[in-house]
Amino acid sequence: MKTRFITKSRLAAVLSILAMQIGLSACCCNRPKLPDLIVSAIEHEDPATGRVRVRVHNIGEGNAGPFMVYVEINANGASDSAKPQSQWTTSVGGLVSGGSWDSPWIALSSFSIRGNSITLPPLTGKTIVATADAKVQVKEKDETNNTRERMY
Repeated sequence: MKTRFITKSRLAAVLSILAMQIGLSACCCNRPKLPDLIVSAIEHEDPATGRVRVRVHNIGEGNAGPFMVYVEINANGASDSAKPQSQWTTSVGGLVSGGSWDSPWIALSSFSIRGNSITLPPLTGKTIVATADAKVQVKEKDETNNTRERMY
């Protein structure tokens, strides 16, 4: 009987085929655990005079490092080229997997306004847009779900 040796690459190919046949991903064990930041809530107090606050959740499997949160208020129907009409920004030091972060209550007077494009208050006729990881500082499982809007 002749002894045959199998190369590492051939063995890896055979194991990959077997894994696919039984429904396993060949790379599942080496997949990095990534965070996934979402804006889960936008809250407000009295739209005539009030304040706003946002909540960010990390729904991913990994911890997130530092990231920026932007909250903007735009007139309903404002063109994309006119946005943001007003903005508030902050940095967050990081967020563990499954954790959440709440902004402080943000007075409408704390928003920086671009030119004379918008008057605050009131919130009536406006849209609040909140974005987690606004500067794309965190490598995430899903980079397309960082923004949430709420119209008034």
